[in-house]
Amino acid sequence: PPYWRALSAYRLAETAAAFAPGDGAGGIPVPVGPEPPPGSVDVEIDPNGVAVLRGVVPTLADRIAVGQYLARTPGVSEVVNLLRVDPLATASEGAQAEPPPALPEEPIDPRPAVPPPPEPIGVEPPEPPPPAGNKAGDDPLAALPELDGLPVRVLLEDGRAILEGEVPSALEAMRAVLAVKRHPEVLEVVDRLRFPVPIEPGANPLRSAGDPEAVEEYLSDQVRRQLDGLAEVGSVRLAGDLLEVRARLLDPGDRRRAEATLRATPLLRGFTLAMRFAPAP
Repeated sequence: PPYWRALSAYRLAETAAAFAPGDGAGGIPVPVGPEPPPGSVDVEIDPNGVAVLRGVVPTLADRIAVGQYLARTPGVSEVVNLLRVDPLATASEGAQAEPPPALPEEPIDPRPAVPPPPEPIGVEPPEPPPPAGNKAGDDPLAALPELDGLPVRVLLEDGRAILEGEVPSALEAMRAVLAVKRHPEVLEVVDRLRFPVPIEPGANPLRSAGDPEAVEEYLSDQVRRQLDGLAEVGSVRLAGDLLEVRARLLDPGDRRRAEATLRATPLLRGFTLAMRFAPAP
């Protein structure tokens, strides 16, 4: 499949050389930019041999196969498989798919169509039902200044706000998400914004945002989303470039996996992570 090029023999040779006996080499620095294009896979391996897989594959079988293939690589002690399954994401496969069979033609009724009965005189037609979406009528989030000029679409229904679109950087994404989150009619925020993630630690715009409380709140949401299913996050505190995360593991054996997941999160690049995981009670 096309996304296996990230696991090419050249890349696997680097992996094996980095963890060969006698070498004190650390993990392989794999640049993490925006999410890989559909059908591609990114791999990041830390000094402990924990490999993190990110990207989009078309089937669950592909997700399992890529994880098993990487697990057999010399030097890899554990695989954190974060691949998403999206059958519609691989356009190339869809282009090669066979067209659906033609629908059988419906028989033509030779009888003339019966015209609808005339509307009674003096009776106004019923009003059409309100469109689906925000129950409050006009969009209450359209006037937020943080969204002005950004190609961001917000869908609000029953207190659940979904943000979609592409913004210039993580800084604009943070401001948009927090502005929607703090609106009194919003109970839950689903963040689907896309933006170029920082590759080098010094290129993270969140480190110089000038509002540490907002950055702490935004990174806290990101940490909770990354550790969902691994740990219950108690607190996330930001002091300068130090980000302290306190959480309780759901499974004591997932400590290395949780640590590797946070280290591989692009939005945390440039911050010093102090991770304190307590075992489950």
